[in-house]
Amino acid sequence: MSNGITQLPESSSRLKVGIWVEGELGDKYIADLLTSLNVSGLFDLTLVVAKPQISVQNWLYRTIWRFIHREEQKYLEGHALHSDHTSSRTLSKQVPSIVLLNSKEEDLLMVREQDFDLVVVCGQVAPSREMLAGIRLGAVALTGIDGDLAGASMGFWECYYAQPKSGFAIVAWETDAAPQVLQHGYYSTRAQYLLNQAELRYKCNAHYKDLLQGIALNGQLPQPQPVMLAPRQRALGLGAGLGFAARIVSRKIVQKVHKKYLLGMEEWGVSFMYAPWDERPLPRLITPKVPAGHFWADPFLLEHEGRTYCFLEDYDYARGLGHVSVLELRGDDCVDLGPCLVEPFHLSFPYLFHYQGQLYLCPEASESDQIRVYVCAEFPLRWELAAVLMQNVSAADTMLFEAHGRWWLLTNIDQARGGDHCSELQLFYSDSPLSTDWTPHPMNPLRIDSDGGRNGGLILDQGRLLRLGQRQGFDHYGEGLLVYEIVEISETVYVERLVSRLDPVELGRSAIHHLSTTGRVTAIDHKQWYYLNKAPSRVE
Repeated sequence: MSNGITQLPESSSRLKVGIWVEGELGDKYIADLLTSLNVSGLFDLTLVVAKPQISVQNWLYRTIWRFIHREEQKYLEGHALHSDHTSSRTLSKQVPSIVLLNSKEEDLLMVREQDFDLVVVCGQVAPSREMLAGIRLGAVALTGIDGDLAGASMGFWECYYAQPKSGFAIVAWETDAAPQVLQHGYYSTRAQYLLNQAELRYKCNAHYKDLLQGIALNGQLPQPQPVMLAPRQRALGLGAGLGFAARIVSRKIVQKVHKKYLLGMEEWGVSFMYAPWDERPLPRLITPKVPAGHFWADPFLLEHEGRTYCFLEDYDYARGLGHVSVLELRGDDCVDLGPCLVEPFHLSFPYLFHYQGQLYLCPEASESDQIRVYVCAEFPLRWELAAVLMQNVSAADTMLFEAHGRWWLLTNIDQARGGDHCSELQLFYSDSPLSTDWTPHPMNPLRIDSDGGRNGGLILDQGRLLRLGQRQGFDHYGEGLLVYEIVEISETVYVERLVSRLDPVELGRSAIHHLSTTGRVTAIDHKQWYYLNKAPSRVE
C-alpha cells in the first residue's frame, strides 16, 4: 500500500471479503454492516471467527464496571436508535462462517484457502501478519481516533476527559506497512459514556459501509488521508472505572439539586451591533426582548430600500416547532413584524440570496426530508415555494452562492439519519440555484468534524468569501464560531483556511452559533443564562 492504491484483477466481479470477528455473537453494528454488504450484491462474505482474548479481572474491577454499565444503560432506555446498543446478534445466521482453531499452521491454511480479496476487522482481534500476506488488499478496520480497534473503549476516554469531540478512523494495513487512515471524523461528545459510544458507532458505521462499497466498485482502496492517529490510550482498568464511577455519582447529585431548586436555565436570543463583524473590542450590543413562549436564533440580515431587516428562526414552544419571522431594526429599537414563513414542520436558518432580480429564502427544513427554496412574493411577509432542490435527504443549514460561473450548495447532511447535522459538511454544484439536478463534489464529505463542520453563516467581506462554522462543546451545542476563508472552489477542489474565531465569552454569553452582517450592522445569536425560571419561554 505504498502508493495508497491496490487493484483487484479485472476479472473479479464480487469482492471476496472475510469478516473477522471474535465469536459468532456480535453487536448490532456488525450485524447491520453485514446486512448492508449482503444487500448491495457487491460482496462474497465469509465470517472468520477468531477466539477472543480472555482476561481475568478481580471482583472490584467487575463490580465497578457493572455499576457504570447499569447507570449508563439508563440513558439508552427508550431511545429510538440506541436502546439496543449493548445487545448481541448471531452473526453466523447472516453469512457462512469458518472457525479458527488457534493453531497457527492450520488457521493460516484455512484462511488462505478462502482466497480473500480483503479482510474487514470487526472487533478487537486482528489477523496476524502471516495471514495478511495472502490477502490482496490487506485489512481494514474501524477504530477510535487513537487507532484502538472498536470495542468497549471507543468513545470512553473523550467522555472521561470531557473532550468536546469524539473521533473515529477507518484504517488499512498490509503485512509490511503501518496502518494508514482511509477516513476519519469527529462528532460532538455526549456526557454519558454508553450514549456517546452508541452515537459514535451508529454515525461512523454509515461511512464504513460507503467506504467498503466504494472499494468493491472501484476494485481498489482509496487514497489514504494525511492524518496521524492520536496517541493510544491505556486500557479500561480499575483506575478509569473508579474515576468514572465517581463522576456518575457527582452527576446524579447535581441533577437532583437542579431538579429540586431549578436555579436557572439557558435559552437562545439575538443581539445586534452597528459595526462590522470583526471589529474589536466589540461595541455595545442591542438585545431585543424575546416574546413569551419563544426563542430566537439563526439571524440573517438584509438591507432593503434603505432599511435593515432580520429574518430569523422563531421557535414557538406551544407548537413545538420553529418558523421564520422578520424583525426591522430602527436605531436602537427592534420591531417584530411577525411570521413570514410557517410550515407544518420545523423551519430555521432562513438563508437569503438574490437570483435574476428576485429575493429567495432557503430555510433549514430537514423534517420535510427536502432542501426547499422560497421566492418572495410580497416583501417581507409573503413567500411562496419556488423549488425543491433535493428530495429524501436529511440536510440542515444550506447556503447557496455563485462563484466562477457555477452555483454552489454547502449543506450539512446527516448521512446516518441519527438526528445530528453538526459534523458532516457536503458540497454540490449546478448551473442554477433553482435546479433539481445537483452534482456532488468529489471531495465529499468536505469535513466530518464538530469543530467547524456545521454552517453558521456566510459573509462576503471585501471580495473574500467567508464560511462560518459552528464549534460544538462537550455535551453542549453552539460553543462558538470558527471563520474560514474559501480560498479555492471548483468542480474538483475545495480549500478553506481558518482566519478567525468568535467565542461567547466576548459577548458575556454561554454559547453562540450564528452570525450575519451587512458590513454596517452585525447580528449574532447566543445563549443566555436566566435565573429563577425567568427565561422568556417560561414567562407568560
